[in-house]
Amino acid sequence: MWAVPPHAQRPRSRPLGLPSVRIGILGAVTAPSRPKLSGEVAAFRVVAIAEAVSYLLLLGAVLLHRVFDGPDYIGGLGPVHGILFLVYVALVLRIRESQGWDLWKTLLIFVVSAVPFGGFWAGSHLKEA
Repeated sequence: MWAVPPHAQRPRSRPLGLPSVRIGILGAVTAPSRPKLSGEVAAFRVVAIAEAVSYLLLLGAVLLHRVFDGPDYIGGLGPVHGILFLVYVALVLRIRESQGWDLWKTLLIFVVSAVPFGGFWAGSHLKEA
């Protein structure tokens, strides 16, 4: 086997604080894995992201319809977002103890859901149960 000279070896540390990546099957680059979450906490992460996406789509539909006089997608997206929001609220109340959230943190999680992109933040700030 050929030896790689020391000056040609890659440094072990990641430059500029970039996240580490792994090479998966067939050379596909995969992101580092997140810690495994319990069922309800993992469900909350999925619902928080889905709720955030539905909220952004609903805001876009309202903008398209009201400002640009475009087609009306609000009637279809509104109920979907409403159901996702109700599931979000129910899951927040179910996981708040396992996450160690006090009243103020729970209220923050509720308020964040009303801000565009807030569901992404809420779904990413979970700890293992």
